Amino acid sequence: MTEPTQLETALAPMVGGNDGLAEVAAEAAADYRRKFDPKVFTVEQLVAIGHTAREHLRQFEAERDQIAKPLRAIAAKQSKRWKAPIQDMGWIVAGARAEIEARRELERAEQTAALTAATSAQEVAEAVTALAPRPDGLTEREEWVAEIVVEQMIPREFWELQENKLHALARKMKDAFNVPGVRAVRRTKAVFR
Repeated sequence: MTEPTQLETALAPMVGGNDGLAEVAAEAAADYRRKFDPKVFTVEQLVAIGHTAREHLRQFEAERDQIAKPLRAIAAKQSKRWKAPIQDMGWIVAGARAEIEARRELERAEQTAALTAATSAQEVAEAVTALAPRPDGLTEREEWVAEIVVEQMIPREFWELQENKLHALARKMKDAFNVPGVRAVRRTKAVFR
C-alpha cells in the first residue's frame, strides 16, 4: 500500500465521512437497472418509480456536490493562482524553443550553402563539421503536422460534426431551423416533477 499524498491527507476529513456510500449507491443503482423492465409496469407505476428514482438521484447529487463543490472551489482557486506563472513559464519555454529552432535552421542553411559552394574535399569536410554541436539538454526530433492549404479540398471524414451546436440551434430556432442536410425534430420527453 502506498502512503497518501499531502493532498489526500488534507482532503481526508472532507471526504472521509462518506466512505463507500457512492460505491454502494452505484452498485444498487446498477443492479436495479439490470433487473428493471419498464414493459411490465403500468403508467401509474412507472410514474411512481420515476418519482422515487428522481428523489434518489437528487440525494445522490446532493451527496456528491457536498464533496465535489468544495473541491471544485479549491481547484478553481489553485488554477487561478497558478495561471499566470504557468503561462509565463510556457511563454519562456516556447520562446526559447522557437529561438533555438530558428538558429539551428539558420546553421543548417549556412551549412547547405557552404556544401553547395565547396570546391575541394577540404571545404566539404569543413562544411560538414560546421554545424554547431547540439548543446547538453537539447534533443531534436522530427515532427509532422498538417497544414491546411485548400480548405475546400479536405476529405469529408476530416470534418468535425458538432451535434451539440446543432441541437442548441434547433432548440432556439424550432420550426425556423434551416441547416442544409439537417432537420429539426420536435420530440416529447417525459419529465418527473
